[in-house]
Amino acid sequence: MVEQAVITGAKKVLQGPPKPLPLLKRFHMPVALGAWQGAKRKSPIPLDASLVTDRAEALSQLDAARDKTLGFIESTRDQDLRVYRFPHPFLGSLNIYDWFRLIAYHDLRHAQQIREVVETFHR
Repeated sequence: MVEQAVITGAKKVLQGPPKPLPLLKRFHMPVALGAWQGAKRKSPIPLDASLVTDRAEALSQLDAARDKTLGFIESTRDQDLRVYRFPHPFLGSLNIYDWFRLIAYHDLRHAQQIREVVETFHR
């Protein structure tokens, strides 16, 4: 859901010209905090219960979302996406490249959470 929301947001801001943002408003928390588990955060994106499925279907949906992300990246290869920004609810104003990095950190965070659950049950 997060990856789809990022790509939807990126497509939306690319529909118009980049909006100028003063330098001080461009500062944001490090995107690497997307993987940090030190603070529990509630997602601002409501859970879509229809996306909760069995493992095979969930992996298929994840692959489809990643394919869309990679397609979007490829389709914007010749554009400078640093000038297009939209806000993250916790980190501040991110440009589209920052959002791509955040997708990776978000995946890392969930991978760490899964490892913790597996380790808990294998003790």
